[in-house]
Amino acid sequence: MAATDSEIHGGLLINVMDGTLMEPITFPFNEPDVNTKRGNQTREYSPTILNPFDFWHSSRGAAQNEMFVAERGIRVDGRMVGQNAEEVLRQAMHRTISMNAGLRREDRREMLEMTTSVVLPALSTPALISMEMHSSQPKFLILSRDIPIYVNVFCDEACMLLMWSNEKQIEGRMRDHYGNRFVVYRMPPLINSACVIHTFFLKKRVNRWKYEMRGDNLRVLNALESFIFRRSKHDSEE
Repeated sequence: MAATDSEIHGGLLINVMDGTLMEPITFPFNEPDVNTKRGNQTREYSPTILNPFDFWHSSRGAAQNEMFVAERGIRVDGRMVGQNAEEVLRQAMHRTISMNAGLRREDRREMLEMTTSVVLPALSTPALISMEMHSSQPKFLILSRDIPIYVNVFCDEACMLLMWSNEKQIEGRMRDHYGNRFVVYRMPPLINSACVIHTFFLKKRVNRWKYEMRGDNLRVLNALESFIFRRSKHDSEE
């Protein structure tokens, strides 16, 4: 399967009103050829009774690898489409684990700088990597070389769901699964860039914005977009 035909999807439940959901979030990618991982990175911010997971990471026709470093308490699930995908993904995951080892929780900007300077240049054209890292600093890392990553937030009265994918028709897929449940907030696509999403920190920020902005979802979403793109870096910025 060519890189342009392969798909990677990531979804993160970033905010739940009053800690509850009117309806549980279900999974929109049920085809048998879609390889999916679901989990819970920050249980204290997740509706554990109605919704047993707060993220999913899935792919179709993409290379996949999982690494576990017990002595560091780190597990990484990586997906990649592109040339020499299996070998490049393995190297990128090793580099990411090594970079993460010496960082404190507050070293978020340094992780982005290192990802952009060390991992992104190794990608062949075109390529896309998405990594889910479960550790004391849970995060997602997204890297693009000439493949647009479409970033959207799907909202209803109870929750906000951040999604990224190289599938341009992701909104249609969500509509087919959920009907008209969600309003869509579209962010600019990421391309030729790296983005680091620190899950715990992002959820705390969104909860704070909801309080400070008195529940004005549009203002919260504008702040979220600005925040995510400040946590992204284009390779031409080197």
